[in-house]
Amino acid sequence: MTGRKRTNKGYVVLCVKKHPNSDRNGYIFEHRVVMEMHLQRLLTADEIVHHKNEIEHDNRLENLQLTTNKEHTTFHNLGRSYSSETKAKISEKAKKRFENKENHPSYKKIDRAVLKAVVMEKGPTLAAKHFGVTRKTIYNKIKEFGLEKEINDK
Repeated sequence: MTGRKRTNKGYVVLCVKKHPNSDRNGYIFEHRVVMEMHLQRLLTADEIVHHKNEIEHDNRLENLQLTTNKEHTTFHNLGRSYSSETKAKISEKAKKRFENKENHPSYKKIDRAVLKAVVMEKGPTLAAKHFGVTRKTIYNKIKEFGLEKEINDK
């Protein structure tokens, strides 16, 4: 697959297989690429590109704003009010749902020994490509398995 397409949520994705942050199929959100080109650097995982007019396929630079996750959540929830009872229910449901990491939608099951071998041979960036996950996931797995010292001592 190559080119440009729209997701079922209305975002435009580009097929850029060599982009370090593309997904396992080689796709990356167009709005992130537009912002990276404007800033002349890669975006970090914790940087969010907000569509000011809330039209997900409008990727003109003047419609995009670089934000943090906290700021982005504020943009989309400004003016909403929940009772403290509702807030508590939402919080409890989320805590219960994600008690087990495997329930999280971005969880990826990776064998400890295989992860260590691939990271030692290829490094974290290529290991992320190998497993079809982000570098952040690789670093989280390294931390989860307590491999920091072994990998840093190579």
